[in-house]
Amino acid sequence: MLIIPLAQKPTWRSLPVATLLLLFINIFVFVFLQLPDEKIESRFQEAYVQSRLAETEFPQYKRWLEERDDQRSKKIAPYLQKLEDSRDVARVALVLQMDREFVTKLEQRQQKALSAAQFSAWREARVPVDAIWRKNFTEHYLFVPAVTAPVTYITHMFMHGGIGHLLGNMVMLVLIGMLVEQAVGMWPTMMFYFLGGLGSVFFEMPFHGNAWVGSLGASGAIAALMGAAAVLYGMRKVRFFYHVVFYFDFITLPAIIVLPVWIINEIWQWMLLHNVSNVAYLAHVGGLVVGALLAFAFKRMNATKQAVRLPSLDKLNDDPQASRERRARHYLSQMNWDAALREFLVLARAEPENISYAEQVYKLSRMKPATDDFHRAALKLLSMAGSNAEHAPLQARTLIDYWALARPAPQLSASSMAKLSKTLAKYGYSDAAELPANTLVKLPSSKSNEINLAEVLLTMVAALRRAARVTSNAADIARSQHYFNILETRFPHSPELVLARQLMAE
Repeated sequence: MLIIPLAQKPTWRSLPVATLLLLFINIFVFVFLQLPDEKIESRFQEAYVQSRLAETEFPQYKRWLEERDDQRSKKIAPYLQKLEDSRDVARVALVLQMDREFVTKLEQRQQKALSAAQFSAWREARVPVDAIWRKNFTEHYLFVPAVTAPVTYITHMFMHGGIGHLLGNMVMLVLIGMLVEQAVGMWPTMMFYFLGGLGSVFFEMPFHGNAWVGSLGASGAIAALMGAAAVLYGMRKVRFFYHVVFYFDFITLPAIIVLPVWIINEIWQWMLLHNVSNVAYLAHVGGLVVGALLAFAFKRMNATKQAVRLPSLDKLNDDPQASRERRARHYLSQMNWDAALREFLVLARAEPENISYAEQVYKLSRMKPATDDFHRAALKLLSMAGSNAEHAPLQARTLIDYWALARPAPQLSASSMAKLSKTLAKYGYSDAAELPANTLVKLPSSKSNEINLAEVLLTMVAALRRAARVTSNAADIARSQHYFNILETRFPHSPELVLARQLMAE
């Protein structure tokens, strides 16, 4: 299960400097300091193969695994045997070298197992190999609980085990870091990251203080930011993305409610997987707890400042468009038509393809049918509604309403009327289609030349004949004959008249 808070989109005025700086440091360390380790490992393997150290070290390592008889040794032993059987000395050498506890005790074991001359030769062969390995940045600076190296308490929280590990952590860092930084600013965010990362280490130490498995990654520090965010925002509502297996969705919850969910989830995963996974679940728990405590202390010390700086998340994360729509509908409920119209006009401009906004603008504008706003709203809605059959009923209703209300008259061009008439006739709304058709018929030839009036008349004949065949309505038959007569009189040699005669003969 994953639950991630979503921050407000940043602007230049609220640029998350700390989050971006932490992001840069993590990426820089991985790309420029850790990736070169692959070449160092290759050089180590080449030197190891040439040194013939495997003759004395591999038997020692096998005995070491047999003596330990723990879960990790049982997992490594079969893998190691396969590598030895394939005589892949280089890969076995890397597995051996990565076993830090064995390497620290290797000299002592070799001294007991070898003669003085053999031991001296072994040490001499080991020196150049160890010199190469010491250049491995990751091995040198990751956190190993059994080795006291205070610098690694800091360095490990900027290192990662691979591209996937880095990308996953950096996505979380950006989302959560922005949320925290919006609330407290740059320096407190940096403080939560560093102190929370340190706290996660110290929290895990009592449980794995003697572990030789290395730990690296920003997840403990990021967990601290998560704990801090939950406390900083408290009962304010935050929008969260969540997924469980293949299901995902968004939910809005008070931030503090998610803190125990995060902690319980990490503890539950640790109980299930700590024997088979290298993920530092307890470090995550420590980060969450330490981050929450730091944020609580910060809020207590900066109560006045936070009351000013920390905005309500209902306002912070709310979609401005959704907020404006709620305001517009509130004005509608109060019958404040002018205020509602102003809000819906802004909404319609922001979403020009949203037909419901256009319809609301028209309904509110029709209260003043002589205004330019009413004509513009009608023309906008009529043009939008003509895009598909689904909106044809709305287009028909709007045209009939507009035709009846418009003062001094509907402000439609001849081409717009022709298009409306043909569209509405095509979808079976002949009553509405007749309004512009009859107007076009009355236009002087100088104005009707810009349209194909014969096509409009043919469309009316077809629509009314189609209706008459279904209903046998005498009025539809008479109306179709009316438009046929006009077509025959005005366009006696047109191809449209030929088609109309065929329709009338059916």
